[in-house]
Amino acid sequence: MARQVETIEINGKEILVKELKASEVRDVVRQLEDPEYKTPFFDDLYPETLPSNCYTIITGLTAEELEEYTPSELQPLFKAAERLNKSFMGLQDRKKKMADKITENLPPEVLAELLKRGQTH
Repeated sequence: MARQVETIEINGKEILVKELKASEVRDVVRQLEDPEYKTPFFDDLYPETLPSNCYTIITGLTAEELEEYTPSELQPLFKAAERLNKSFMGLQDRKKKMADKITENLPPEVLAELLKRGQTH
């Protein structure tokens, strides 16, 4: 079976949305887990979606191009990406649940320090 793709339109521009390969998911996860990685503003703005580095892979759009769209303009992209990448969305959910379970029992001062450093989910 070939990689799934879907064409969406945002502001009259056709954008091809692709399914992520397992190797691409692995690369994204490694990047996100790198202590030197700085979370892009896009990821903070849209925390319930895939990380922005996924969107650059699946659409070919740069992070800067993605940031030029409004949240409502991006909804078709978010929905198509989610439909095509259910495995990655499930992985994200599982990792978030694990992080929540780990952090729920941390003393408040430790959790505050981790949040300050940006090292939690």
